Amino acid sequence: MTAPGRVRRISGSHWVLVGVLLVLAGLSAWGVLARVPVYVVATHTPLALDPALQVVATPVAGQVRVTHLQVGRQVQAGEVLVELDSTAERLQLEEAQQHLMALEAHRTARRQEGAALEAAWQATAQAAQTAHQEAQTRHDDAVRALQVAQEKVQRLGPLTPLADLQPQKTAVETTHRSLQQLEQAQQVQAAEWHARLAQYQREVVVLEGDLAVATARLARLAYALEGTTLRASSAGRLGAVAVLLPGTVVQAGAWLGVLGPPGAFQVTVDVPPATVDVPPAVADGRLRAGQPAWLRFPGAPGTLAWTLPATVAQVAEAGPDAGVRVVLRLAPEALVQLPLQPLAVGTVVVEVAQVAPLTLVIRTLAQSLWGRPRTPPVPVLPADGL
Repeated sequence: MTAPGRVRRISGSHWVLVGVLLVLAGLSAWGVLARVPVYVVATHTPLALDPALQVVATPVAGQVRVTHLQVGRQVQAGEVLVELDSTAERLQLEEAQQHLMALEAHRTARRQEGAALEAAWQATAQAAQTAHQEAQTRHDDAVRALQVAQEKVQRLGPLTPLADLQPQKTAVETTHRSLQQLEQAQQVQAAEWHARLAQYQREVVVLEGDLAVATARLARLAYALEGTTLRASSAGRLGAVAVLLPGTVVQAGAWLGVLGPPGAFQVTVDVPPATVDVPPAVADGRLRAGQPAWLRFPGAPGTLAWTLPATVAQVAEAGPDAGVRVVLRLAPEALVQLPLQPLAVGTVVVEVAQVAPLTLVIRTLAQSLWGRPRTPPVPVLPADGL
């Protein structure tokens, strides 16, 4: 081989060596200077919604007549959100009102009838008492006349023309029988009156029961009519809402949307200690307020999962065996992405640090060599939050 050929081979090897050294230098610089985020991940974690978040649901079933549900719309307390067709409810309410008015008029008439019946009974009882007193007086007079005649007979002797006491005895017997017959007639009459009064009282009890049932039905129909107009329970901002068109039939309790506060809202996460090594993370200051986080929860069957950006608002240990409680603050715009079902469980991801790739490699090797728990994998989060 000639000398120029050897020179070209040596020059080419030098350039390859220089390239390798440059690549190694670049990788070393990247491993030292670059930063890779480190995450704490808690999967299948119970989520508690902010009490300020309220579900918009229909209290009664019906057909949509007018809807004012609009994503992001600011509403005031008592503002109408959805109006259902209330024709049937109004007709039923008017019928119930007429029925109640008829029952009340019947009750008024029965009360007047009862007052007249009571007055008639008092008059009858008074007349019976007067008649009984008169009959008793006649009987008492006959008894006294007999006693006077008997005294005269005793003074004048049995041969006197006045010795015949039969008329006086007959008068006493006659007045006594009349008094007994009057008392019997009055007892029969009183029993009849008592039966009439008892029947009246039974009819009044039944009527009062019918009135109570009619009043309850009227209140129920009034509530149903009021339920056809769905109003905002408090001031706030509408988040995700159902697509409703006039004529849509909704069932009682159907979810129509989410009503949240005008500003940011919170979600509380109770992370079990078995999910991640959280208490040491709290003690070491790895989890703290202000860190970026993501809340990920599954969507409806057949749809993609939802991922909402958040910020750690508060971190506190819930106890030695209870893990940690993390409060996440979500932006008002996240209301638009909330589903129409209550959140039960989800995945929470918190970025706890930015470390150099070389440090992360050393930690991984150390964990592999000494058998320590592995760092959770870095989750892949969509940039657009969905």
